Amino acid sequence: MSLGRERKEVYTEAFRRIPALIDGTDPEASQIEESLAPLRRGIELVEQGRITRELSGRRLAHYIIPQAVAGDDDEQASYVPEFNEAISDKAVLWPQVRARWDAERACLVSTERQGGWFHDLWLPGYLWADTEGLWQVPGLTYHDGMASYSLDNAPLVAAFRELQRRETGPGHWGAGRDGRPVWG
Repeated sequence: MSLGRERKEVYTEAFRRIPALIDGTDPEASQIEESLAPLRRGIELVEQGRITRELSGRRLAHYIIPQAVAGDDDEQASYVPEFNEAISDKAVLWPQVRARWDAERACLVSTERQGGWFHDLWLPGYLWADTEGLWQVPGLTYHDGMASYSLDNAPLVAAFRELQRRETGPGHWGAGRDGRPVWG
């Protein structure tokens, strides 16, 4: 079977299932509903104030996750999901949870760890797409679809460099999936 035909069959089947998924009669509806539990848990943690959410201006939200919520698993506390990854218990606070309130904001997520703090700056998840009318991060340019990007935003780059200069622990301040700077 050709790749094009396989894709068409997948989309046809998906559209056929939509009414049953909406009304809850799809045979996998309960399994799908159960798979959303980590998102619901994240929303509850924010709404209950156990994960603090603070706004700093129009385009920045700060989420603070205390160790009592983050737990002792460093991998889960700092987990970065792949694009379109299935929701699971791998992350404490999924990007979809933050997008409920902060879809068009950068989000600084600070997670308390035994030896200090882990900080991660998340940008809106739609930035790679052609999204007319939604906020764009000044100076951020994607290349090759979602494969890579460059950042030409002098204040943000200066902030990363200053944070690295002030860092007293073994941490590294940078941008990009692997922590390497994406600027020249």
